[in-house]
Amino acid sequence: MAVSHSKIPVEIRKLMVDLRNEGKSLFEIVDVVNRPRSSVQYVLQNFKKTNSSETTPGRGRKPKLTDRHQRILLREIKQNPNLSAPKLADSLSQNANIKVNPQTIRNVLHDKGDRGCVAR
Repeated sequence: MAVSHSKIPVEIRKLMVDLRNEGKSLFEIVDVVNRPRSSVQYVLQNFKKTNSSETTPGRGRKPKLTDRHQRILLREIKQNPNLSAPKLADSLSQNANIKVNPQTIRNVLHDKGDRGCVAR
């Protein structure tokens, strides 16, 4: 039976490559690892290209804020911890000419280890 659409673990990818290097056919590998033929074929093609069984990183959206802008935000927060995300977004749009949603600023601060809290 077919397996759900999920990432194939590295161990299974390595097993696929090892079986192929032993001279097993594509259909024999499919029977052993119980994965779809197209998935096995993709893993083997990817190994042939990159010579690695690791997954290649996705393209994804480029980050809106550079490392420099993130450091500026952290510096402003350390100088004045009472600044809100909308105020930081406004200052960033005025100073760096970048329009950013306040939630993006919260995400950046959270990733950098700064947890927001409500003052007493």
